[in-house]
Amino acid sequence: MTSTFLLKTEPSTYSFDDLERDKKTAWDGVRNHTAKLNLLKMKPGDQAFIYHSGDDKQVMGIATCVGAARPDPSDETGKFVCVDLEVGRRLARPVTLAEFRAAGWDQFDLVRMSRLSCMPVPDDVRDWIVTAEQQPAAGPVKKAAKPKAKSKAVEPKAKVAEAK
Repeated sequence: MTSTFLLKTEPSTYSFDDLERDKKTAWDGVRNHTAKLNLLKMKPGDQAFIYHSGDDKQVMGIATCVGAARPDPSDETGKFVCVDLEVGRRLARPVTLAEFRAAGWDQFDLVRMSRLSCMPVPDDVRDWIVTAEQQPAAGPVKKAAKPKAKSKAVEPKAKVAEAK
């Protein structure tokens, strides 16, 4: 059974356009230990959503892992790993972080752990992304207004001090 992951990249460093052009790449440069543990879980045949971080904040496309984790040649310490990816397909339309939040995926690592660059994607989230890409964009998602607090009678400070 294949697994699905989400890999973040700053598009000015390496974008989904670059992956489409290159067809295949070593996903290297990851320097977070939790992300490293997730890369170690990736196996050939696993799928990866490619997410543009920074200003974009959206899933752009899908890649396939074509090689198990191996030492990252860009890591002089020898502690980190990389995986080889092959381009899959561009999503019909990007799926934004705002849409994840609006859909209530608050417990998904993309929303919960904003600095994590490699994370597993649960099946229900994967299915939601594939469905969402086929739907018209929701447009800007407005934050819900905070409910007004019920007014509480506040005793004057003098009376509070007297009670002590």
